Amino acid sequence: LYKYAAKDYLGAIADYNRVIQLDPGMPNIYFNRGIAKGQLKQYAAALADYDKAIEHDAGNGDIYLNRGIIKVLLKQAAGGCADLQKAAALGVVTALLEIEKSCK
Repeated sequence: LYKYAAKDYLGAIADYNRVIQLDPGMPNIYFNRGIAKGQLKQYAAALADYDKAIEHDAGNGDIYLNRGIIKVLLKQAAGGCADLQKAAALGVVTALLEIEKSCK
């Protein structure tokens, strides 16, 4: 978390990789690594991390929100909007703003 806060996204990703090697079942680590990859515009890699996070925690609306945003950035609007809708259904209020902006 310290490296991410310092905007050392590559260092943060390396730390997340080490944690995943020790315990690959932690959805928040995939989620955080996806965020760091998104900051580096590594959108396809971020998407893969969000997919993995959802495998472990399908009820977390924040993961769907971030995955939806990434899909929209990757020009996968239909899938992105579906994820944003799922995030909103799970109670993520900011998803409604993203829907308004990206899913017209």
